[in-house]
Amino acid sequence: MSWYATKKASKLPMMDKSRILVFDVETTGLSDVLDEILQITILDGYGTELFSSYIKPERHRIWPEAEIINGIKWEMVKDAPSFESVKKQIQGLFNNADLIVGYNVGFDISFVEAAGIIVGGKRFDVMTAFASYRAGIDHSFYRKCKLIECAEYFGYCFNAHDSNEDARATLYCFDALIADERFTTYKKRDKEQVQTEITEKKKTKVTFEVGGRLFSSLFVSLVMAIFGIIALMVLSGIIPKSISDLEALCAFCKNNLLKNIKIPVAILIFAAGTIGSIIRIFRMIIRLPRRIIVQVQRLFFR
Repeated sequence: MSWYATKKASKLPMMDKSRILVFDVETTGLSDVLDEILQITILDGYGTELFSSYIKPERHRIWPEAEIINGIKWEMVKDAPSFESVKKQIQGLFNNADLIVGYNVGFDISFVEAAGIIVGGKRFDVMTAFASYRAGIDHSFYRKCKLIECAEYFGYCFNAHDSNEDARATLYCFDALIADERFTTYKKRDKEQVQTEITEKKKTKVTFEVGGRLFSSLFVSLVMAIFGIIALMVLSGIIPKSISDLEALCAFCKNNLLKNIKIPVAILIFAAGTIGSIIRIFRMIIRLPRRIIVQVQRLFFR
């Protein structure tokens, strides 16, 4: 499968970098209606820092779930400027930009727009662009990944979930993409090639779903079954080495079923894991011919 840039991507290397705005925000949560901006960094296409600051939220004092990710606490933002006090300066930077660049840029734009910023100009999402680029270059499954994975792909290391670090990583990935002719060189595809790409994606999707998900659920079920039998052995003090030991273990569980609440719990975990494993192994056996056919098609008819 080959990937080709659009006509718009072919014009990116020729843009005035001073008119490119790269930005990132850290927030109290994922909702642009309920949550607020905690930190924002804005760079130009050269990497020059145009604005970077913590922001004091107006409605929030705690954000435990977001704090686990970005590490920003109330003590770090309580003396920071409010967004309203820097809004005019930030709006001026957006007004001067011809291209807005971000990683999952729609998320960041939704927050600044909710805060009153009018975002004009064209937008470039590095996350979506990288997903298409990598699917074509590596013949890998098309998926949108985190910024840290994209940066590692291009050999860039940084401390994630800080707006300044994230913005610089985003700019690095953006520059790496537009420096690659395979991303920026536009070539029109014929219908046959497009159909080949669609077929390849379908084959990869079938293999991923049948293989990855079933093996993952089977592993969980097996772990549950093993954990359940180990718990029963610990509670009974019996390690089955023969049929008589196994019968003794079953007798112990039966006699203590109502006396010790841990016994039925362990039995339930063991039963659920065992039944789940049997069902998943049965499903894998049923789907095995289909997987073999898909692999043969990929090997001989790609």
